[in-house]
This record gives sequence, structure tokens and C-alpha cells, in this order.
Amino acid sequence: MAWRGGAAEVGRIVPMVIALIGAYWAYQGWFKYGVWVNKGPGGGFLPFVAGVLTTVLCCVESAKSAKQSGEKAAKIQAKQWLPVAATIVMIAVFQVCGMIVTFGLFVIAWLLFFERYPIHRAAFIGVSATAVIYLVFRFFLQVPFPAGYLGI
Repeated sequence: MAWRGGAAEVGRIVPMVIALIGAYWAYQGWFKYGVWVNKGPGGGFLPFVAGVLTTVLCCVESAKSAKQSGEKAAKIQAKQWLPVAATIVMIAVFQVCGMIVTFGLFVIAWLLFFERYPIHRAAFIGVSATAVIYLVFRFFLQVPFPAGYLGI
């Protein structure tokens, strides 16, 4: 039997799915990687903060979607699934390539496919953002990022 929920239900479900993913990363950051280690931010600081923010903001979005009209919700129904799919792919790649490489690839892919940036601009922004994050967190703050199976 097929699900017959309307666009308004999808407008509440998608943010809640993303909120669960955010909660997962907040949990991983707090319990697996360590938020605060040796009087400084640990490897779990960024996943914890991002996970908590994602969870809170998605809950707010879900509440706003409950008030949204059905016609407007139908127009954004397909677009709401893109972040979910992208996050699932990112998590899978994260396990293989590690956090830094995955972040760079994610930014480049998002800018290319969803924001329609030219490849040279997307690559510049993705590499620049990745370099800044690497320099700030790994080099200056010496926060160890989780590595994937490739050891990156």
C-alpha cells in the first residue's frame, strides 16, 4: 500500500530525518571523538556543535512547515530530499575518505550540482574552504579529524 501523505507531511518529515542525523553526529562527537580534550577542543567538537545546531534548526523548520500551506509545500517537496540524500552520501564517503577530504568534495559537489556554479569557481571555493578548515582546526588548534579507511 502506497503512502498517501501530502506535501505538508513531507515538509515536517524531511527536517526531522535530518534532525536525527544531526543528533547522531552530536552523539558521535560527544561520546566517540571527545568534545574537549587536554584543555582544548577535541576531534568531536565540530561534529557535536554542527549536530546540535542541525537538530535544533531542523526542529524549528519542521514546526514552521506544519503551518505552511499545502500548495507552497508541494513546490518544495522534491528540493527537501536533496539535503537528506547528500548527507547520506557524505556519511558513506566520510567513512572511506575521512572528514577533510569528504568536506571538500561535498562543498564542490553541492556548488556544482545544486547551486550550478562553474567548475572552476566551485573548485576554488571548495578547496579554499577545506584549506581554511584544515589550517584552523588541524594545524593551529591541533584538533585531530577522524580519518577514513584510506587514512586521510
